[in-house]
Amino acid sequence: MDPFERAKTHFLTGLGLLKQGDLPQAESEFQQSLALLPERQSTLINLSACLIQQKKIGAARALVQRALELDPGAADAWVNLGLIANADEEHQQALQHFDKAITIDSNNADAWNNRGAALDELQRHEEAIDSYRHAISIHPHHSQAWANQGVAWVALGEDQEALACFQKAIEYQPDNMQTRWSLSKLLTTLQGHPVDWEAYESRWQISEPPKLQSSKPLWTGQRSAQPLLLWGEQGIGDQILYASILPDLANFPQRKLLAVDPRLHPLFARSMPEFELLDLDNISDALPFTEHLPLGSLPRYFRHSSQDFAKARTPFLSADPGRSAELRTRLAEPGQLVCGVSWSSNRKKYGPGKTLGLDAMLAPLADLPLKFVNLQYGDTSQERFFVKRTHGAEVLNVAEIDNFNDLDGLAALIEACDIVLTISNSTAHLAGALGKHTLLMVPNGRSRFWYWTERNGRNPWYPSATLFSQVQPNSWEEPLQSVRQHLLEIYGT
Repeated sequence: MDPFERAKTHFLTGLGLLKQGDLPQAESEFQQSLALLPERQSTLINLSACLIQQKKIGAARALVQRALELDPGAADAWVNLGLIANADEEHQQALQHFDKAITIDSNNADAWNNRGAALDELQRHEEAIDSYRHAISIHPHHSQAWANQGVAWVALGEDQEALACFQKAIEYQPDNMQTRWSLSKLLTTLQGHPVDWEAYESRWQISEPPKLQSSKPLWTGQRSAQPLLLWGEQGIGDQILYASILPDLANFPQRKLLAVDPRLHPLFARSMPEFELLDLDNISDALPFTEHLPLGSLPRYFRHSSQDFAKARTPFLSADPGRSAELRTRLAEPGQLVCGVSWSSNRKKYGPGKTLGLDAMLAPLADLPLKFVNLQYGDTSQERFFVKRTHGAEVLNVAEIDNFNDLDGLAALIEACDIVLTISNSTAHLAGALGKHTLLMVPNGRSRFWYWTERNGRNPWYPSATLFSQVQPNSWEEPLQSVRQHLLEIYGT
């Protein structure tokens, strides 16, 4: 077989593997084809697409640049360049690349779909929906455009529109786990449906690479004589959330290693002594375990029904009783409820949609007989000063506790409060895990996480939390008024 035919064979094989989602093997086939025909633009473009999906952005960029040097009029190369810019969080630049692709080929449905994704990242959701609809007008069965349109409707708080789009996307691509997960999140939030835990495993396709990429087998939830490593993923809040399942494993016979953020170690050691604690940043196959599982995969085996949640241990974390008692003595005053407050999230993508601001939070509450205590991490001095000057409401800061690094101290401070008022951040998880009466204000739109849902008026993960949800995205007026009314009714303030 001559080099051209061999290159063609590798290329076609690579295309088939790329469509099947076998990215490493597709990459190998494209590389072999490219070695035989280095200037083949179609190979450069498809190999770069394969690399982008594997988050090998630098290598993909070099290939796209080579493809555009061969032919600046290749629309798909401009699409890939836009995907690279999106991956680099250069969304305005990405938009320009997608527009260039559309200028070259106005019937390129992928260009319109990805243009919508860039607009979504720029918070221009209505324009994004127009782009997705244009993609669908070209290719009515474009499942990703349907799914992306659903995500945009979620961001706008239009849940029924989103539901219809996700269902269309699944109709055209039933095996797309990411879309199944989007649909499951929405149904869980809206209707209290059981979570599709199988679909939740698709999170690895859209998030950062896992902390542990092991050659050892995943645990399947069975009792065993083999040492088990459970390891945290995502942020502090998520590690606390899934730790609610760990008491279910307390009597399992195997040796149990638990890798979480070191800031959680004192709290977890007190609350769950059955687990040997390890630093999450220092885990590898060299550790003495035979099977492993990320914490976020535990619900797949232990949280199938409302009954599973109902029998869970609550609270499942315990603060230092001596430290809490000492703080309570300092904070409590006759005739006042001690109310811990937290109002901000530093998460880059979702934090702005969850963050309220101290002034906005306390303006409707400043006249109530509450003693406010700072539970917010970071330097809050200016915000606290402004609220005192503007509303006459003092927010006491306990200087010896670092609310970001000393989570055991923060837990003791939360325990010393009568009630916690917070937005969706790590403080909410910690307060819920401690069983503290928590007034949790959650956003509407894409910044609302799927686990902030209610069944029979209670959150299944944290039964002591009462949720106050936005009616419209970015508007906190309704939940704040509901919080005020709750305080007046429940506490007689």
